[in-house]
Amino acid sequence: MRTLILTVIAAATLAGGCQPAKKVQRTLALNELQNAAGYAEQQGDTAKAMELWTEYVTRRPHEAMAQYRLGILKLSNGMPREAADHLWIAHDLKPDRIDYLEALAEALHQSGERDAMFQLLRDTIEEGGLAEGHLRYAKFAGRAGLVDEAEESLRIAAALDGDRTDRAYRLLAQLARQTGDTEAEKDAWRHVLWFDRSDEEANARLSELGMIPGPSLALPPRTE
Repeated sequence: MRTLILTVIAAATLAGGCQPAKKVQRTLALNELQNAAGYAEQQGDTAKAMELWTEYVTRRPHEAMAQYRLGILKLSNGMPREAADHLWIAHDLKPDRIDYLEALAEALHQSGERDAMFQLLRDTIEEGGLAEGHLRYAKFAGRAGLVDEAEESLRIAAALDGDRTDRAYRLLAQLARQTGDTEAEKDAWRHVLWFDRSDEEANARLSELGMIPGPSLALPPRTE
């Protein structure tokens, strides 16, 4: 009986001892797979890279980085719907990664899933800061042809940015130019001048619009 017990214990010990070794082997195999996928990307071998990343996420589906890389590859190769599936997973696993969020929004935009895209952008409006969220929303609203929504989000972003940056006003100027709203474009460029009265782009464009550049044109940032 003692011999039998010792035999069972020894077998269990050996089996347990094998587990870490197998785990190390699997980890090494995954690391090699990741390196190979990354190398294939660097070499421009998209088909091979997608094959390797697909194998990787099949074996480790909860690896956000791998899901993201595979999603980006599919997005850049005309497969936005498939890309969105992987990018949703990456975003769910790492909701604080703005690059994952923006890639997912892009995939939804390209695949024509407008409702899902705008719901995502609304749900994540505070990710990366509220001003950033409104700039993000404005970008995709503009690309979707929703000019009024894009303008509203840019104005909110401008108010949130305050006197820290002119980025929202530059985007407002670009949007106004695209829509042919000359007065709105003038107004936006005049706000840009408040940040830098010698701004070449603002002064040149205001001159084209029939205004005489000068310090008096500068308008302070909006607060609401």
